[in-house]
Amino acid sequence: ADTFTMTAAFDDDAVPGAVWMLESSDLVSQLFRVVGVEEDDDGDQITYTINATQHEPGKYAAIDNGAQIQQRPVTVVP
Repeated sequence: ADTFTMTAAFDDDAVPGAVWMLESSDLVSQLFRVVGVEEDDDGDQITYTINATQHEPGKYAAIDNGAQIQQRPVTVVP
């Protein structure tokens, strides 16, 4: 499992159903569809487990028209 740790607070509170992403000059965002979120409060801190599936925007055209799926690059670093 991949882990993401926030070291600084966001400018605004998260809005349910909103879409957001983090990018940098060296990394391109990947697209995922969140299918579940679980909150765990162990007393010292609150942690979240996010279950998601990778989203490829061109997959429907591939199914309908037989086109090849071109995967988006996730980094500009070779």
